[in-house]
Amino acid sequence: MTKTTLIHLGLSILLLIGVGVAYVFWYTSVVSLRTEVATLRTETETLSASALQISAARSALAKLTEDETYFGSYFVSTSTVVSYLEALESAGDEFGAFVEVVSVTPEGKTRLAVSWKAEGSFVQVMRTAGVIEHGPYDAVMKSLTIDTNVSAEGVWTVSGVVSVGMRPDEGTKEQSGAPAAPSDNVNDLLI
Repeated sequence: MTKTTLIHLGLSILLLIGVGVAYVFWYTSVVSLRTEVATLRTETETLSASALQISAARSALAKLTEDETYFGSYFVSTSTVVSYLEALESAGDEFGAFVEVVSVTPEGKTRLAVSWKAEGSFVQVMRTAGVIEHGPYDAVMKSLTIDTNVSAEGVWTVSGVVSVGMRPDEGTKEQSGAPAAPSDNVNDLLI
């Protein structure tokens, strides 16, 4: 072998070794990047699943809040008791009956007993009683008395007691350890 051939052979071997080292370096880099990509893919899938769970939880919370508001409107709260009584007194206006709230007494913490009286024709007072009992509140008619007015012909008097569901007022609940406002007591609101 000639000297030129040996030089070419040596350079070729060195080049082969260099390419081999570069290939091993490149291969280990690709393998480590592949592992990193797999790890990132797993983290991304986990975060996507978490985001879906958070989205579902937010949706469920929004639906729950909507349902709570919807069902909460069927109960009288301490802040809406006056407007309920005013609505009760105006219940007979549409039918021409005169309605008067006689008394309001609490029945524990969850209900109010409202005594009322309506005067008008038989149809007027009966329709008014139906509106009071089947109105947009958790109301149960506990007693109902129908009388004719002896002094005025055609005038009927209906007296009744309706029990209405109560819920605590959200605005007066205890917050961050502060004592509740005194208006939480239903007796403070009633005269």
